[in-house]
Amino acid sequence: MKHSQSLLSQLTPSYLASLHSNLSITITSLPENDIPSQSLMNLINFAYSVENDFKCQDRFTSFQELVNYSKDGQFLLVHAIGEDLLKEMGENGNEEDSEQVFDENDLEIEKKNASDEVSKDDCTLIACVCLQQDPTLKDAIYFGCLALHPKFQSRGIGSVIINVVENVARQFNAKWLTLDAVDIRQDLIKYYEKRGFETYGTRPWPEQYQWVLREEYRGGKVHFVMMKKEIVRRDD
Repeated sequence: MKHSQSLLSQLTPSYLASLHSNLSITITSLPENDIPSQSLMNLINFAYSVENDFKCQDRFTSFQELVNYSKDGQFLLVHAIGEDLLKEMGENGNEEDSEQVFDENDLEIEKKNASDEVSKDDCTLIACVCLQQDPTLKDAIYFGCLALHPKFQSRGIGSVIINVVENVARQFNAKWLTLDAVDIRQDLIKYYEKRGFETYGTRPWPEQYQWVLREEYRGGKVHFVMMKKEIVRRDD
């Protein structure tokens, strides 16, 4: 199964999702010929700042690094709708949502050209994820760089994103959805386990990127946990 970024972009749907009475989001793909924005880089680095305990560098240290990363995959961008809504939703979180696993059938998700429904001026980028063909596991779609603004966490948005990613993988007739998680992030590993992912291997932190780690974590003390989830086929 080999697919180009162009084909991946074509098969990526647009969604307009209502999670609660006062929260709506759009999920759309970054157009094929567009380059990532500075705001996307800022979002990713801010979301990944939770890893500053063991890392001494941002997720992306330069805009060009993000541009190069995007060439190997397809970004999905998640926007929240309405400036006033953003101010309201940025104040408080609901911890119960962090434990809830959403089934797409239970959500008011309408597959449509969401970009035609909502003006860019009314939206604010709050999350993203990048999809690509898994280079190590056959018939698998790998997703990485899943970043969600901290003020919008614990609201079920992560579960919606994963559901959409599963749909994309299903369109590719992929058998697996895969990801890597740093072993130190046990909270993240448990989060994905609750959503049906299982560990199938590990890989070391790349030697050439040891400098990204704080000194006490270098020399093989950190590794990646490789996780996968079987894609269940649905009847047409």
